[in-house]
Amino acid sequence: MSEFTSIIAFWLWRFFPAVWLDWVIVRNLARGFAWLEDEDHQAWLDESQANCAWFAGFIATLEERLNELIVLKAMIRLKRPFLGTPPKRHVPVRSVRTPRQAFLRLVRLGLRYRALDRLVERRVRSLHRLLEPAIVELATVHHPVDAQPATIPGWIPTWTILIWSIPGWTIFSGARASGDRIRAPPGPATA
Repeated sequence: MSEFTSIIAFWLWRFFPAVWLDWVIVRNLARGFAWLEDEDHQAWLDESQANCAWFAGFIATLEERLNELIVLKAMIRLKRPFLGTPPKRHVPVRSVRTPRQAFLRLVRLGLRYRALDRLVERRVRSLHRLLEPAIVELATVHHPVDAQPATIPGWIPTWTILIWSIPGWTIFSGARASGDRIRAPPGPATA
């Protein structure tokens, strides 16, 4: 990259981050496809799985940048601030073992880039739904809870209620596989 190009890239990054991200993604996509067309790079990818993993790490970094561009454009349309994320370092993707898998991953990324406007619209809708303040309307309770008598269901035996009323009493249950003790609910308040 020449000195003039680096100056332009700096000013784009500083004042127009969406344009800069778009430029970076297009430039690196072209670089990735050029690497796959070059016979020397194809031979290098065929040498070992580690080389394919390194190339897939390059593609994964581009995928993160594309996701950042999608969110940035969506936040611009929603007129909300977006600070971006710090760039992550390159990490080889071990799941990509062959040049064909790397090629398919790069093609998938190119297709996602071509569908950028549609993906931004989908992200705008989802962010609008997530960032919209929730309106909760509480209804008035017309029957106070204290006015209702406490009832005990008829199917609970009386001795169970007596055991629960003893403070600090613990119940051991054979039904639990872990054998943990289950603490009984506290008894009535004493004055």
